[in-house]
Amino acid sequence: MNVNNKFWNWLFEVKKPSTKPSTDKNYLEDSLENKQQKLIEPMTKREVMLRYSSVWKAIIFFCLPTVILMLVQGLYNILDKSLALQFATPHAIKNWKYIELMIIGDGQGNHSILADFLQIGNTPEQAVKELFGVLNAADYNKVLQIISNFKPDQAQTTLDQLKEVTSLTINEDLMKKYINITTQYTAQTYNLAYSFNQIMAIGAGMVFAIEFGRGNKTQLGKISGNGLTYSFLVSLFVGALLFSVSFRPWGQALISSQMGDHKNLVIEELAWRDVEPLIYGIWILFMANFCMNMVRSEGKMIHIMIMTISSLGVKCAVSIFSMDVLGWELTGAQLGTVMAYFYQLVYCLIVMFFSKVTYSNFKFRDLYILNPRNFTETIKAGVPNFVIYFAVFVNAYVATSLVVQLPIPEGYPSIEDSGGTSIVQQLISSMTPWNEFILSAVIGLNQGVRTIIAFNYGAGNNKRILDILKKSSWLMFGWFMFIFVLIIIAGPWMLTMFAFPSEHVGYGTTFYWYQFVNFMTYPLACLTYISLGLFQGTKRSKVATWCTSLRTMTILLPMIGIGFAVSKATNDAFWFFFFSGLTDLVVAVLIAPLLYVFYKRTKINGKLVTKDDSENIKAAYALYLESQSVK
Repeated sequence: MNVNNKFWNWLFEVKKPSTKPSTDKNYLEDSLENKQQKLIEPMTKREVMLRYSSVWKAIIFFCLPTVILMLVQGLYNILDKSLALQFATPHAIKNWKYIELMIIGDGQGNHSILADFLQIGNTPEQAVKELFGVLNAADYNKVLQIISNFKPDQAQTTLDQLKEVTSLTINEDLMKKYINITTQYTAQTYNLAYSFNQIMAIGAGMVFAIEFGRGNKTQLGKISGNGLTYSFLVSLFVGALLFSVSFRPWGQALISSQMGDHKNLVIEELAWRDVEPLIYGIWILFMANFCMNMVRSEGKMIHIMIMTISSLGVKCAVSIFSMDVLGWELTGAQLGTVMAYFYQLVYCLIVMFFSKVTYSNFKFRDLYILNPRNFTETIKAGVPNFVIYFAVFVNAYVATSLVVQLPIPEGYPSIEDSGGTSIVQQLISSMTPWNEFILSAVIGLNQGVRTIIAFNYGAGNNKRILDILKKSSWLMFGWFMFIFVLIIIAGPWMLTMFAFPSEHVGYGTTFYWYQFVNFMTYPLACLTYISLGLFQGTKRSKVATWCTSLRTMTILLPMIGIGFAVSKATNDAFWFFFFSGLTDLVVAVLIAPLLYVFYKRTKINGKLVTKDDSENIKAAYALYLESQSVK
């Protein structure tokens, strides 16, 4: 097989800027004082770790904090759901706005949850029991009489009569279903925002790391200052976009389009209250993630761990106070997330400007004297990550839109019986937080590995890159295998944690097998993240984008489409989850040859070596060793 033909050359090509390192041979022989006079700074401990430490030590030092960081980020969705179910539900069930939407719908005889429930043959007694909360005997009889006389064209009269029953609430279990599905819908708003954010945050972090590896430390402050401004400007554009597709009076297209023909106005109202703080505070999200990547690219992992873990406390404190004390329902849950990002932004800025050794601090003029090259290089480096997260948005959007149209398994409640929600939709909403949490650990490992690879690529240490890939690959595969076993053992509990009806899930049940086949080839997903770390870290943007698009869009979307078509044709939703679960197998078959070809090209072309350090770098390392001996 010719691994150096035109196709492979085009796919793996990378532009290398010309660099001329200093070769002053007197540096190693100079005294410590003379070296300092020539403006050679001692190498930092972090740079020594990147260049010279053992591979396992470097992986632990740079990847453990990013894994913790991403696990914390993955916990945000779990926390949002869990806290909202616990603290928003007691206030939401008493909110007459939601009761009004349940009774009268859009006011024109459409989308009334009560009308749909009664029209499929349910009795008024069942309606009172399933749709409303527990009532005392007197209020129960009064509500039952009002519901018995309900007519869709007189919904407003029914609502006016019900308002006299001040103890009336929405059924708590039903409201939890609404909140569970609402957070599934609004997660797409966050995914869309985060995909654009990753271009700026990860892209600038990669540019920073590569220049750091080349020793161009004078450029790092400019990259940091320019990137912060560019992040803010991009956030304004994304915020305007999200507002236009989420604002309720404007049709709330992003949410309502996921419901198909089964529009639920209660969920729409909940969704707007959930996304509102995120839209108005999106600039905080962008700037916080950007600064976080600057700090991470410098290798200040202890600060990253402290910041991310402590931000969970901020998130919980603000969310609980806003929901439980102020009664802000889902708005309070999202406000906690925004304030946690604000805390991270302030923390990172303090680290960037007040650390004893820092290269990411910038001058004020770097915020407004902008170098377009910094923007274009950031975009190019960040595109693969944009593809990953934008595809997550697209996939989740498509899957959420399709599952509501899947056939309900025989013996399970219909959409009307479930208060306007599909039980299959509830399944997806209960699996999604775990799916994101599972991937977050590997994404964190990938980000740490990518930083090490990018630095060593800039330094020309290709042999070290190979060693890093081998060891990190085993870690990724091991994590996915652990999760697969966990799903087999604890799958039912994982679903019921997010209000999925416990009576409908258990070992060997229909939904247990849906969950099993959905994750059955997950261990093979490690190939996607191995290739991403390698190709993005070595600036092979084309092949990095291609590899990441396979799992997140190019293959997954057709597999979802096939599964949906087969499910509709056979009237069995099982096939939707089965074909979705085959995605990682197909992707692995396509990615494995690319990794092999890249390895063979590197070996055949004589590049699987470690490049000698420049005299400047050797001098900086000598200064570091001397400074350590002084201590």
